[in-house]
Amino acid sequence: MSKQISYIGFPLLFFQSQQGIIFIIVALSLLALYLYADEISRGRQVVHKGIFAPIIEENRHTNKVIEQRMETTEQVLGKFTSAIAEYAQHLQSHTSAIQSLSEASQELKKGAAEQNKVLTHLLENMGQITPKPKVEEIAPEVEAAKFPPGCIRNRQKDTTKEKTIEAG
Repeated sequence: MSKQISYIGFPLLFFQSQQGIIFIIVALSLLALYLYADEISRGRQVVHKGIFAPIIEENRHTNKVIEQRMETTEQVLGKFTSAIAEYAQHLQSHTSAIQSLSEASQELKKGAAEQNKVLTHLLENMGQITPKPKVEEIAPEVEAAKFPPGCIRNRQKDTTKEKTIEAG
C-alpha cells in the first residue's frame, strides 16, 4: 500500500506555471539584493565619488579661498577701525584746541574793547580827543576779522580789496 501526501503537488504545479516562475525570479532577486547590499552601497559611493570628485574638490578649494579672503578682510577692517578711532582722537584734540583758541580770542576781544574804552575815556577827560565811532560802525574791519587767515572768505575779500586798489 502506498501512502500519499495530499496537496503536496499544488506548490510544484504553481512553480511550473508562468506566475510561479515570476515569483521565483522576484524572490531570488530580492535575496541577492539583500545579500549584496554592502557591495552595492560601496560601488555606489565609488561611482558617486568618481562623478562628483572634481566638483567636490573645486568646492573645497573655493571654500579655502573664501576663508582666506574673509580673514584678510577682517584684518583690513580691524586696521581701518583702529585708524578711524585714532583719527577721531586726533579730531577731538583739534576741536578742543580750536575751542580754547576761540575762548581766548573772545577774552582778548573783550579785554581790547575794555582797554579802548578806558583809553578813550582818559583821553576825553584830558580833552585831547573827540569820541570815535563805535565798533558797530566799523563793519568791514570787524567782518574781515571774523575769518582766520587762509580762509576762502578772507581770500575773497583780499582779492576784492586788490581789485579796488588796481582800479583806483
